[in-house]
Amino acid sequence: MSLSDLNMDDFKLDVKPETNPCKGLVFRFSNTICITSHRGFMQRKELRLLKRRSCTGCEKCGWIEDYIYEELEQGDNKDFNLMRDLEHGKMYTPHFESSRDWESGHYEIDDMYMTEVV
Repeated sequence: MSLSDLNMDDFKLDVKPETNPCKGLVFRFSNTICITSHRGFMQRKELRLLKRRSCTGCEKCGWIEDYIYEELEQGDNKDFNLMRDLEHGKMYTPHFESSRDWESGHYEIDDMYMTEVV
C-alpha cells in the first residue's frame, strides 16, 4: 500500500468546531439619584443584563446570574460589593476569585468583582 492509495477521509476526526464561543455575561450599570415626594433623596443602583451582548447560557457562565441573585436574596451581602467603583452607563462583566476547600475538594467563591468591557 502506498501513500497515494490512502483516502484522507479515513483520517478525519469527528470534532465539531465550537460554533458559539462563550462571550460571558455583560451588564450595564446605571446610578440614578431622585428626590422623593417626602423631600428625601433616593439613590438607585442597577446592573442590567444585556441579553444581545451576553452568552445565552452555556456551561461556563450559565450559573453566574443565578449565583448573583442567590447572594442578594440571602440578605448577607455585606461582603457582596459588586457595585463598588462602577461608572454610570458603562458595561461590565463579572469575574471571580475562588479557592479550593481541601477537605471537600469543591471550589468556593471568595470574591466577585466587575471589570469594564472595552
